[in-house]
Amino acid sequence: MSVGLTLQTEVRSESVVVVMAGMSDEPDATAVTEYLVRAHALALMQNVSEFIVDVRFLRFVNSCFLKALISWLGRISSGASGVCPVRFRADQSIDWQRRSLDAIRRLAPALVQVDFSSSGEAR
Repeated sequence: MSVGLTLQTEVRSESVVVVMAGMSDEPDATAVTEYLVRAHALALMQNVSEFIVDVRFLRFVNSCFLKALISWLGRISSGASGVCPVRFRADQSIDWQRRSLDAIRRLAPALVQVDFSSSGEAR
């Protein structure tokens, strides 16, 4: 993973939350896909109602990172062990989040929801 990318997983009573911050500009984002696969498996094991990916503090990503997100969603949507709905928390003032996450939501509308907030809103 990129030196500028941080990932943190929080287990809550009704959800598992992955908070991403910084930037991702690595040419290979396979590690991001694998991290999300493991975190989603944790959500299934914890039997939570929702898997949240908070990207509000992720300022820049390249196309490899976006491909990693799409690959991850493809893997979990075809998983035999079940699927936990995915909610992205995003900052509407960050261009890549507004454009890319809306497109990703359209690829998997039954699986993905995107909530946009302003950059000043608290976690």
